[in-house]
Amino acid sequence: HDRGAKFIPELCDLISELNEMLAEPGVEPTESSVLNVLSAKNADCFRYLPAFIRAQLLLDRDPHGNVQVAKIETEKLLAATVSAELERRRTAGIYDGAFR
Repeated sequence: HDRGAKFIPELCDLISELNEMLAEPGVEPTESSVLNVLSAKNADCFRYLPAFIRAQLLLDRDPHGNVQVAKIETEKLLAATVSAELERRRTAGIYDGAFR
């Protein structure tokens, strides 16, 4: 399994807070529920992630309720976030290159 995601500091901070928040009574593993309790920085990080990674962070948990970091596919995460960022820049008119 992949362990590269644990080397992305922002993702580590987000996962740590998610683990804490989802252990709290009344916090459900849904996007709206966690966005209401995450810090602003981690909420922004969570929103920035591709939908498939957000779902994995909320639903793919170990028996103790923690995110299974080893199951996060780092290559897909990086490819999707780079693609989204390049598209954002293209839309803003600050990037006109090709990305496949």
